[in-house]
Amino acid sequence: MPIAYCVALAAAAAGCSSDSTPRDAGSGNDAATDVASNDGGNDGGNDAVGTAVIDCDWLTGDNCWKTTGSQAIACLPPPAETGTLSADNTSCTYASGIRVTFAAPIVLPVPDGPTWNFTVTGANGEACLHFEQSTAQGMKLVVAGQTAQETIVGGVDLTVTCPDGVRYRAPNALDLVVCPTGLNGLPGLSWVSSDTSLSVALQGVSADSLQAFDCRKP
Repeated sequence: MPIAYCVALAAAAAGCSSDSTPRDAGSGNDAATDVASNDGGNDGGNDAVGTAVIDCDWLTGDNCWKTTGSQAIACLPPPAETGTLSADNTSCTYASGIRVTFAAPIVLPVPDGPTWNFTVTGANGEACLHFEQSTAQGMKLVVAGQTAQETIVGGVDLTVTCPDGVRYRAPNALDLVVCPTGLNGLPGLSWVSSDTSLSVALQGVSADSLQAFDCRKP
């Protein structure tokens, strides 16, 4: 079955294609969105007081996107397990009891420029992870009551707001693509889909991507 995969880089440029070889999220042939940092400078007062410029060291260090996402590792489904998509594409259930709920039915394969809004609930019914992209220019990650939020203006001017309220800005996020972490270091989301499956992962949380779920039609 053909697999559709997308690439959405920090400049908000996106491309999709398909081939006959299954691919996993985080393989490098998937979607990745955006990183933001603080320029510490003259942007009309949009910088929070006391923030520092974000560079490659920020991407490899314990930045707030990474620390927020990593709290979900213990309650996310194991990468080797697969969930079952409901007939109406509004949820995905694992044998362990872990459940993924979509705010609106997902379309398979995922089209260009999707708007993501899903919640992962742990096996014991506890809230695990919520990811929401309310518009084409913004997204937020919520784990354990902590929210890391990102906005983008003009395709490359990005801002991340950490759970503590501190904001970081990158006037040109493409400058960070050259960092040793590569695309996997950029906070965002990646996905691989076909007409019967969807695998989604968080970028920038670990050395590789962190799989949020892998769901298939029965």
